[in-house]
Amino acid sequence: MDAMGCQKEIVKKIVKEKKADYLIGLKGNQGTMHREFLDYAQAVIQDPLEKDQYEIYRTIEKGHGRIEERRYYLFRNLDWFKDKQQWTGLSGLPMTESRRTDSKSNTETPAEIRLYITSAKGDVKAIAQASRSHWGIENNLHWVLDVGFGEDQWLTRLDVEVANLSQLRRLSTNLLKLETESKMSIQRKRYRCSLDRDYMESILFNPRLFS
Repeated sequence: MDAMGCQKEIVKKIVKEKKADYLIGLKGNQGTMHREFLDYAQAVIQDPLEKDQYEIYRTIEKGHGRIEERRYYLFRNLDWFKDKQQWTGLSGLPMTESRRTDSKSNTETPAEIRLYITSAKGDVKAIAQASRSHWGIENNLHWVLDVGFGEDQWLTRLDVEVANLSQLRRLSTNLLKLETESKMSIQRKRYRCSLDRDYMESILFNPRLFS
């Protein structure tokens, strides 16, 4: 489940009512928890004496002119987390780190880190496979952004600018996807918006946004 589902009542229903496990993205909607987890993970990984505090699983894939290395971490020690009991069933904190390298230029993009919470008891490889299915949805969006907006060609490097532009491109993509009357690609819809003000306004004020 995406970060939108990272709520205490939701995880309680999953565990207590559905008798199931959860693996949920952790983002800014849980700002303090996200920051505490990230600080803990980075401190442990950087300390050679703390290797027994986590499991790690690595994969390397090649394709589309790039090499992508993924590292999956699983932290089971939650004694430091003072709010542990408030999250029903919480048993681990998975983290995934992805690094992409362009095969031709050998340039590496900044690492992309995703944090999760989970109640599952499996090893890091099992957790990795579960998070990978969620990652596949994100990768599909990345492909759309790359083709429709040329995202990989942007040279912006400042963290704040990168984050802001990324959010704007995702917002634009979602708006363009809501326009279903035409069969045009995202790229062609963008181009039409630049030529046709009425069409652009129909995208921005699509009735489906307010239904």
